[in-house]
Amino acid sequence: MTIPVKKYDVKKGLEKYMPSLLRLIGNQNISWTSINSGLLNHLQKVRSELKESGESEIIKETTFYSFLVGNTQGKKETAPMFDFFETIFSELNERLSDKELVHLHKMVKFVLSNFDYRYLNFIGELATLNAYKSTGKYSLLNIEEKIYSKKGVRADLFMRRVSDKREFLVEIVNIHLENRNLNDSSKIKHHIESKLKLKIDKTFFESPKREIYIQPVVWIESLEQIQIISELYRKKKIAMDNVYVPMCYMTYQLSNGDYEHRFEYVTTILEEEQKKGNWISRMLHGISIKKR
Repeated sequence: MTIPVKKYDVKKGLEKYMPSLLRLIGNQNISWTSINSGLLNHLQKVRSELKESGESEIIKETTFYSFLVGNTQGKKETAPMFDFFETIFSELNERLSDKELVHLHKMVKFVLSNFDYRYLNFIGELATLNAYKSTGKYSLLNIEEKIYSKKGVRADLFMRRVSDKREFLVEIVNIHLENRNLNDSSKIKHHIESKLKLKIDKTFFESPKREIYIQPVVWIESLEQIQIISELYRKKKIAMDNVYVPMCYMTYQLSNGDYEHRFEYVTTILEEEQKKGNWISRMLHGISIKKR
């Protein structure tokens, strides 16, 4: 007897559990058939791996869908980051004009079509844009803008400063410290610098069309890592031309059970740390998959 293959409708799930993400897409074209097929293939691979392991459960790295499904099942461990995603998407809908929103489907597509930890890189891009827009100082002109006339290199964000109309490009580099057990200043410094130098080598050539800057986003697993990175930048032990101070993410759970999310520069994110509730100490980067 052949067991019918279960079909998935990602758009329908988002309509019910995360409509703010769909509003970012708006009327722009996105291949839901391709996304549904990608999710199905991913889940089939996970089930095959679980079966071949002979174990009752295995640990797999989280994807965007881990948090979407976790929310539908009421899992406490996925709730903080699901709320973080929902907050970013809702705030972007409020802060971006209709003219700016038409570009967002390009980023959203990558969030939905990456079935490993790399989805987080595109969350980092959306969160960075949201942080810039929160200042009221910048407008978004384009996503994936060409940097050079004769090269295929592109920058994540094409921005304009409101005050003087100055246009510039921002390339975002996501640096992952979570699950690496890096709590030594010299090792963290080396890791960050090596990632930045690699990005610089791939991004900077002669005669760019506009000024270009690199915005690091560091995904951390402990307060100690934030403190170390903050100290490195405050003392200028990491300093590179055209590279901004890194941004990072952390979430507090307040006494009433609500979450307060912070995504900002590593040198300022801990300024009010003592006034908050319990910091949710670790990002969820692995999730248990069990036999049914």
